[in-house]
Amino acid sequence: MSDKNQKIFGTAPAHTALESIDIDAGAKARLDHIKQAQNLQTDSEAIVFLYASWKKSIPSLAGALSGTGPWEREEDDPHRIPDDSDIK
Repeated sequence: MSDKNQKIFGTAPAHTALESIDIDAGAKARLDHIKQAQNLQTDSEAIVFLYASWKKSIPSLAGALSGTGPWEREEDDPHRIPDDSDIK
């Protein structure tokens, strides 16, 4: 896997032994099509690309509790780092 793909997909270099997987002819043809369309060299790169694409399609949970109002501290936490408004 090239360094470019590692940065794009956030993968670590592959220094492990190769594994074999069983896929049918239709799945292999689809994987080959993705490799060709994305200019990828290996099945592994295509799988990493598919995984990254899938992760991007999962909706974010940011703002999921937007109706709860602002968060306020119930009691002072002696371990928190004070911000500028705490310094008098």
